Amino acid sequence: MDPALKIQAERLFQVLIEPGRESIESADRVIILPDGPLLNLPFSALIDPKNDLFLGQWKALVFNPSAGVVAGLKGLRTSFPRPRHTLVAFADPLLTSGAMVGQSRDLGPLPGSRSEVENIARIFGRDATVFLGREATESAVRSVTPGVTFVHLAVHALADRRAPLESVLFLSPGGDGGEDPDDDGTLKAFEVMNEMTIDAEVVTLSACGTAGGREVPGEGIIGLARAFQFAGARSVVVSQWPVSDQSTVSLMSGFYERLAQGIGPAEALRGAQNGQLALGGASAHPFHWAAFQVMGDSR
Repeated sequence: MDPALKIQAERLFQVLIEPGRESIESADRVIILPDGPLLNLPFSALIDPKNDLFLGQWKALVFNPSAGVVAGLKGLRTSFPRPRHTLVAFADPLLTSGAMVGQSRDLGPLPGSRSEVENIARIFGRDATVFLGREATESAVRSVTPGVTFVHLAVHALADRRAPLESVLFLSPGGDGGEDPDDDGTLKAFEVMNEMTIDAEVVTLSACGTAGGREVPGEGIIGLARAFQFAGARSVVVSQWPVSDQSTVSLMSGFYERLAQGIGPAEALRGAQNGQLALGGASAHPFHWAAFQVMGDSR
């Protein structure tokens, strides 16, 4: 790790975390309610200079915009046991050749996302339903039925900071070429909020910058993550920046292995991130694991 980066990570730990050390040491997990510039800070990459550990190694972290949201999410917890863990996953959608976001970003194929989902699906076996390539359509996402435990979307995304409810996940257009507005391959945040019910324990938005959106004072960031929470997801896993395909495959495999064992999402992500650190080399750099965070239920 770059020495200058480590110094900054230690300084931020001392300012933001050290004052609460006594309470944090006795906690199983830490709920963080960031605001302002802290909304974009990768808290898990802060370093405790006393034991030379990343905060994400030390404690499971959960992020939310306010204490009110934390209390409200407790009411969404399933009151009945699910007979088994089930997964619905989407990856490598078939996009229009040369499709662009604005004038600068090419929406090319996502072969790494296909490997990511195939690896995850093997963990769940017959309890996994996978939509790849042409089958990874908007209508398929909309058709996810209540009772599914985990929903995983490894696709392209764009967070719109000007109009956050226009933030979008890019999927394959439907069989009619996308002429149906409900199956045109662009699933927007406002559509998720207004038209979908996501009865899932965890929704993972494994795409570039899905934690982004528009900052609203006192409300945190409004965008895709909040849309899925509003639609009923207990927890949403999002990324703060684009991460390489290879490291994400490994990280997500470790995350879902733990979820399948009944471990909660915050602790499961912590375990997966520790797994990346244990690999050493480039995979141990915070760039490859600290982008992901859990928003929602504090279990």
